[in-house]
Amino acid sequence: PDKYNLCNMLLHRGDIIVLYTDGLNDNRNPENIRYGFERINVLIEENRNKSAEEISRTIIEDVILYMGAKPQQDDMTLVVMKIKK
Repeated sequence: PDKYNLCNMLLHRGDIIVLYTDGLNDNRNPENIRYGFERINVLIEENRNKSAEEISRTIIEDVILYMGAKPQQDDMTLVVMKIKK
């Protein structure tokens, strides 16, 4: 088939959808500790009143700060959508 229905969900004003590749949460700091899912979830919650662009920027900047001088090992893809209406 040309179309797949993976899930149905009812979205409300203010809902935030965040999609990202494992390259984002798998980044490690100089002590070799993964960035992880929890840090992403906390940032989303702390910044939920900001625009999707601001949330995205905040997450990427935090990941880069977390990595310190450690080089990026994988691609980082992030999509943030916020329901307005």
